[in-house]
Amino acid sequence: MFETVLSSTRKSLTLDEFVDILTKRNGDPHDLNHVFSLFDTDEKGYITVADLKQIAHNLGELMSMGELEEMVNIADSNGDGRVTKEDFNKIMRQKLWG
Repeated sequence: MFETVLSSTRKSLTLDEFVDILTKRNGDPHDLNHVFSLFDTDEKGYITVADLKQIAHNLGELMSMGELEEMVNIADSNGDGRVTKEDFNKIMRQKLWG
């Protein structure tokens, strides 16, 4: 599946490409709760830097802790280091629908 997005010279996905794949693969792009569950695999109700690190690792992405922390900080509405489902839905709606 990822191979259809990547050119023969690229071996990684951008965040935009990853989001596009998740929303297309999982049917209705409005079902952000399902996409959230792909990040929150242990169903704790939020996403942490550790969750993003695991996903990046699983996808073969080499991302620094600083990059992962920045992603969480952008989405985290209250500064607790956790991206709640509400935070996630807000950032994804901005990404998907401007």
